[in-house]
Amino acid sequence: MQVAAADALLHEEPLGTRRLFQDVDPTAAAVAAAHWLQAAANVAAEVSGGDPTEVVMEADDIEALPVETPTLVLERLNAGESPREVVLDLIDEAMAVAEGRLPDPSALLERIEEADDLAERYGADQELREQLMPIRITALDPRRPAHDLLEDLLSGIHGCQLVHSSYADLDEDDDFDEDDDLDQDDDTDEAVDRRSEALHEMFTAAVRAKAAGAKDRLL
Repeated sequence: MQVAAADALLHEEPLGTRRLFQDVDPTAAAVAAAHWLQAAANVAAEVSGGDPTEVVMEADDIEALPVETPTLVLERLNAGESPREVVLDLIDEAMAVAEGRLPDPSALLERIEEADDLAERYGADQELREQLMPIRITALDPRRPAHDLLEDLLSGIHGCQLVHSSYADLDEDDDFDEDDDLDQDDDTDEAVDRRSEALHEMFTAAVRAKAAGAKDRLL
């Protein structure tokens, strides 16, 4: 029931609202948000021609965003895991760390080796090498893992919208009549606001359709 409630709230506004944090269990909300993130990434990738798992990384070039967790979630979803499986696993991992346990030592060693190899490949000095090393042993804040995950997933959806808006062409959208076409060269505040609203509506409609078409992932 809680996941369904969160899904309904995200259908109202795919970027999320305060009610998602106040009215729904955060773990259930994160499960629904993971589903909507995948839908948003697919929508953005269709417009940009990119890889859905790399959409949030591309968005980070437009606006600074938390990249690691949304990208990890997208990679695992794309590999066939369900939103529930991914979310519960990430939260369980963070809770284990909060209890003083190391949930996956081999994964941590792999991340350290990858950072070391990257530093060696580019001839990084010791300071940069240290910056490349993982500073956390879990992707989430162990003190508030579900809320932290939900925030990151919603930031990821926002990133998908940024990418979508940078590629979308309103003139090709059949939902806009000739009288409503927006002048690309008109940079007045009103025109910018109208274009932003139109792009948001286009993105929201596409994500709703994509999420509805794969709703069985939430079962």
